[in-house]
Amino acid sequence: MSHRFELSHILLSNTPLTTEAIAVNPLAAKVPVTLDEATAITEKPKPTTIVKSEPKTSKNEPSLPAGRILGDLVDLTVDLVALPSEGNTRVRLTEDEKVILIRTCYEFGDYYIEGRSKDQFWLRVQAMMSKKLGKRIGNPRQQVTRMLNAFEAANAVEKTSSGKPILDTDLKQALWAWKAEWIDREAAEKSLTESEKQAKAKDRDLALAQQRSMLETLADKPNFEATKIALKTEPGESKRTKQEKTEALKAKRRRIRDREDLLENEYQEDGNQMAETLNSIANVTEMVLGALAGGAGEEKDKDRLDRMDKDLDAIKKMADENSRQMQMVIEMLKQQKEPQAPVWFY
Repeated sequence: MSHRFELSHILLSNTPLTTEAIAVNPLAAKVPVTLDEATAITEKPKPTTIVKSEPKTSKNEPSLPAGRILGDLVDLTVDLVALPSEGNTRVRLTEDEKVILIRTCYEFGDYYIEGRSKDQFWLRVQAMMSKKLGKRIGNPRQQVTRMLNAFEAANAVEKTSSGKPILDTDLKQALWAWKAEWIDREAAEKSLTESEKQAKAKDRDLALAQQRSMLETLADKPNFEATKIALKTEPGESKRTKQEKTEALKAKRRRIRDREDLLENEYQEDGNQMAETLNSIANVTEMVLGALAGGAGEEKDKDRLDRMDKDLDAIKKMADENSRQMQMVIEMLKQQKEPQAPVWFY
């Protein structure tokens, strides 16, 4: 059984159908067409072909450079090839070339802060930009300073109008990074004290060691561990062996025990002396009371007895306070944890 359907019209078109199946007039009557005939007039999709193509790099570089491994500062002019002089011809940089200039300054910002002179840094930037662009450029210091001043002025206006700077171009983003990362840092480091500068240099050395460690293989990890230990070791500190450290801990523990025993003996002796004193006072008091009982009535003896009672109370209070303080010291020593000798694994 053949499947059939109705077409209202077939517009002006040459088809492989028979002349009876062609309707020139769009308003013509419905014409029966078979399924095979309808398939013949349907345009078949072309086969999809996959074309291999190499990925193309973007013409615009990222807002920030990929960076480089920081390390000791070296002479930056030894590997540069001198370009021929172009006389007094002034070279104007395009927007993209200005972005490259600021990113170059940002990438070598550590030379800007820690280098011997700013002139050497700007000569390096001038040589690198001339090599990148293939033409000699003028003094980059003036160009960067002029662009930075214009950028700061525009930021001040944008902060007044919108509340924050609008970094909508690659040049603005590069200038913002150059100012925040290096210009402002240089101003902040000028106010550091000598001790703060030494601590900052030590942190930088440790960060560089960790950076090198992440770039090395596992086989080179012991080198990093040795470097970290060397940074933590104070100058002049002797390297004692494990046995010497163990003996030092044992000696410290013996000293703590001896001190505790000494305090306990002193506390015992003080208690004995205090008991003897109290007994002597009690004997004297009894003798005085006996004498007063025999010759009662004298006002002078009564006053003397009252004073002796007050002195006895004061001595008892002092003895109680001394005993309490000594007991607290002994309890604190007993509660103190004794240092234990380290257990070494071989």
